[in-house]
Amino acid sequence: MNNIVFIGNSLASVRAIEHIRKSDPSVAISIVTDGFYPCDREKLLSYLGREMKEKQALVQPEAFYKQNKVRVINDQSVTRFNFKRNQVVLENKEQLEYDVLVLADLGMPRWPDVKGSHKQGVYNAVRLKDVKAVAELVPFIENIAVQVSSMAGFKTLCALSGSGKEIVGSVESALFKGLLDDESASILKQLLEQSGIRLMFDNPIEEILGDSEAKAIRLKSGKVFAADVIILDDLRLDTRIIKESGLEYARSDNRSLKTNVSNVYVIDAFLNSFSDTEANDYDIASDVLQEQGIAVAQEILGQPVDGPPIHGATRFNLKGLSGFWVGKTKLEEGSREFLKFDTSRNIYKKIYATGAHLSGAVYFNADESECSKILDVFQRQLNIEGIEERLLEDNLDVAELAKLQST
Repeated sequence: MNNIVFIGNSLASVRAIEHIRKSDPSVAISIVTDGFYPCDREKLLSYLGREMKEKQALVQPEAFYKQNKVRVINDQSVTRFNFKRNQVVLENKEQLEYDVLVLADLGMPRWPDVKGSHKQGVYNAVRLKDVKAVAELVPFIENIAVQVSSMAGFKTLCALSGSGKEIVGSVESALFKGLLDDESASILKQLLEQSGIRLMFDNPIEEILGDSEAKAIRLKSGKVFAADVIILDDLRLDTRIIKESGLEYARSDNRSLKTNVSNVYVIDAFLNSFSDTEANDYDIASDVLQEQGIAVAQEILGQPVDGPPIHGATRFNLKGLSGFWVGKTKLEEGSREFLKFDTSRNIYKKIYATGAHLSGAVYFNADESECSKILDVFQRQLNIEGIEERLLEDNLDVAELAKLQST
């Protein structure tokens, strides 16, 4: 193995490069991006919400690639793959040779089927170019519309909630029902409606109005809302250039990321594009991308692939509403649920226990220290049998709980 080529701006690609470099300092590595150095898409939303600077959204600074002898090609797009000859053809006709190819993304995602989606003023929140454009426009506009059909869209809505602009969100209720149990999803919907942002549930954007420049959105119900900026989140990977290549991927129990072409692997949006579901190809948590990056590096190097880690929590902070969930968030056979809902303060807490351990939790509007404590119990897998309801109290003492483990 002399040459590895990564295609796509991806956190997973960088984590793979880091792992490979630790084991093999001599192999040639190239990465073809979409015009910018690889970014963490979740950090991009923090940049959009003015919580961090653009450079902080990068997975690694520019110097990392020079120090690790990684060739970054960020001014050319891919025009063709030749899997038989192990070649990637670029826009300038350069033919990149590879021994191993890792596909993460192809640059520009495919827009959803919304009439007028190609007009000026329509953006996504998965590319730095679009996020930068929105961030620069926000101080000078009045109205923003956000499509919310995935967690990516929901977090975009959260990021913009403190902008002081008039915001309308077209929200699919099924998003929360797919992630949470019916009760938690219903509570979240109620709390969202109290957030001060105009939310239109199950009323999708059908058309973007305006001539060449977007001016408003029309929803399925016929309602029209002014919108200087529209952000669409229902994005798919544009795989037209590999449509007839014969490339296939079948998910397997051994977590292999290898395709039917022996030296070609898929991660990130490319991996999701092979799914039969209608999920947004780019709606992937950062901790999952980090896991994919390490796993594909281990597979390429012939190392044992690590088992799945305990994933971090999904957190959000919207105007007047905060929350997180982690682990299993629906009642399953053999599990138990415990609930505390303070209606006067709109603080909702629900935990799930399986056997003697915490298997999941959903918290809305709880103090950050409480969220951190319950997450600590979850990650350390402390024994909670018989004291489950105590975990919902405001004065939870994790240190005392841990001490009980050793007695």
